Amino acid sequence: MIFPIMVKNILKNILVINLLLFITYISNAAAQEKDAKILIINSDSKISKYTEAVRGFAENYNQGIKIVHLDNPRSMKNLAVTISEYQPSLIYCIGSKSYILTRKHANKDIPVVFSSVLGWQRLSMNNITYGIDSELQVRHQLSIVRLLLPDINKIGILYSERFRSNWVKSVLPVANELGFRVNAVPVNKPVDIEAGLKELVSKVDVLWLVADPVVLSSVENVNAIFKNTKEQELPVIAYNATFIKHGASLALSSDSYTMGIQASYLAKDILKGSDVSGKVQQPIGSNVILNLKVNREFGVKINDSALDSVNEIIQ
Repeated sequence: MIFPIMVKNILKNILVINLLLFITYISNAAAQEKDAKILIINSDSKISKYTEAVRGFAENYNQGIKIVHLDNPRSMKNLAVTISEYQPSLIYCIGSKSYILTRKHANKDIPVVFSSVLGWQRLSMNNITYGIDSELQVRHQLSIVRLLLPDINKIGILYSERFRSNWVKSVLPVANELGFRVNAVPVNKPVDIEAGLKELVSKVDVLWLVADPVVLSSVENVNAIFKNTKEQELPVIAYNATFIKHGASLALSSDSYTMGIQASYLAKDILKGSDVSGKVQQPIGSNVILNLKVNREFGVKINDSALDSVNEIIQ
C-alpha cells in the first residue's frame, strides 16, 4: 500500500511544481510585455496611410512607445543614436524606408514587425522579422470584383517576372475557380509597358494594376498606363486608393488603421513568447472605393445590390 501512496504523492508534487512553473512563466511574460519598449519608425508622417497605421498601433498598445518620423531631417540623421539609446524591445517599421534603415542601424537580435512595405519578399529578413502584408488576399480581391462588376470575366495583368512571377502563378487557380480568365503579360523593362498594354487591350475586360516596382517605376509610367486605358475605355482595378484620382474604376486596399492594430497584436504575441502563425500575415481589414463616374463612362455594369459592401463611392 505504501508504494501507491508514494506514487500518488510524487504525481501530486509534480502537478504542483508544473503549476508553479506555469504561473511563473505567465507572470514573467506579463512583466516582460509590461516593461517592453516599442519603437515605431514611420517612413513619412505626411502619408496618411502611414499615420493611420501609427494611430492604430498606438491606440491598441498604450505603454512604452516612442515614435520617430523619418521625414523629420533631425530624426532621420539621429536614427542610429535613437535606436541605441532607447534600446527597444521591438521595432515597428512602417514603409520601406523605415524597414531598410532599421535593418542598417538596429541590432539583429531586436524583433522587427513591418507593414506598408511593398515587395517585402525582395528584402532581407531574419528569423525574428515579422510583418503584415500590404495586399489583400487574392481570393478576397477577386471575390469583390465578381460581386461588384458581374460582367468582368477577362482580367489583364502587367507584371515583372523578377518580382511578381510567383504571385501571378498563385492568382491563376483562384481566378479560374471564380470564373475569371487571366492574361498576364511580363514586362521586364519600363519601355515594354506600352507594348504590353497593346497586347492586352483587345483581349481583356479590365486591367488589374498590381504593386510591381518595374511596371510602376515612375510617375510617367503610371500616367502612360491610365492615358492608354482611358483611350481604350478599359477599366482599371488598382491596389491603392491613390489611383482613383488617375481614373481607376475600383481600388481594393488594406485598411491602414486596422493594419496598425493587427501589428500591435502581433507585437504583443512576440513579446510574450507566444507561437506566431505565419511570419508575414495577411491584412484583416479592407477598403473598397468604387469610381461610379468612370465605370459609367466606360459602360461597365455595376451590381447595385452590392454597393453596401463599398466604403466609398465616387459619383
